[in-house]
Amino acid sequence: DQLKEMIEHDPSLDKDLIATIKQFRDDEQNHLDLGLAHGAENAPLYNLLTKVINFGCRNAIWISEKI
Repeated sequence: DQLKEMIEHDPSLDKDLIATIKQFRDDEQNHLDLGLAHGAENAPLYNLLTKVINFGCRNAIWISEKI
């Protein structure tokens, strides 16, 4: 969402930052894909850890939007 907002607002404003965020996004997607391809879903406590991480990330984003 952050990337979309920046590009819609003014893509020329933060070209370096936009490129960095795109790289982070792509790296994280590749990391997820690699983990799933190697059976990450079969790891002990995978579902619990996924929920905890998701909860933490969503709350961190919410907090960062408020400050």
